[in-house]
Amino acid sequence: MAQRQDNYVGLNVGGKIFKTFRTTLLADPDSFFYGLLDGDIPSAIDDQGNHFIDQDGEVFRHVLNFMRYRELVLPEGFKEYGVLKRQADFFQLESMKSSIERPMQDDRSEAVGLVCLDGKVFHTTREILMRERNSYFTRMLSKDSTVERDLQGNYYMHGISSKLLKHALSYLTHGGILDPINDTNEFGRRMHGGGGAGE
Repeated sequence: MAQRQDNYVGLNVGGKIFKTFRTTLLADPDSFFYGLLDGDIPSAIDDQGNHFIDQDGEVFRHVLNFMRYRELVLPEGFKEYGVLKRQADFFQLESMKSSIERPMQDDRSEAVGLVCLDGKVFHTTREILMRERNSYFTRMLSKDSTVERDLQGNYYMHGISSKLLKHALSYLTHGGILDPINDTNEFGRRMHGGGGAGE
């Protein structure tokens, strides 16, 4: 019985208790867990004998599942990639970090940079730019896009001034125009992809 108990490890992560096999935690010899169980990394022990780790317990279950399955398995609609990536850093799981970065690139909240004709750079999110169907921006962000990008990954808005782009982003962000526009026809034509950027 004692031998069986030695095969289990209890973890108290941010107050949430997890029980797993030692072999699960030892799957990656370069990870935090290997040092923890070898005694190289000092650990506080709670009243029940669990190793206390000061991390987010709700997100940690995905770390533990990665150790079990050796792949990232996340629920639909998962958004806490930032916290998960920090935990992958903390637990020294390089393969997990690589798995996290892929879905982060497809996340609609990712930052997008836009470079105007006059060189001014605007920063917004993929979600905002995708709000108007069949607009220039939705085509720009598609997989088949041919819009040029600078070394920082910002999209070149050829032929579009910072003033015009400011109005377009205001429209997408707030659902309307906050400042008067001198040429509403030009705004509408650019917004819906007629002429200008990339053409």
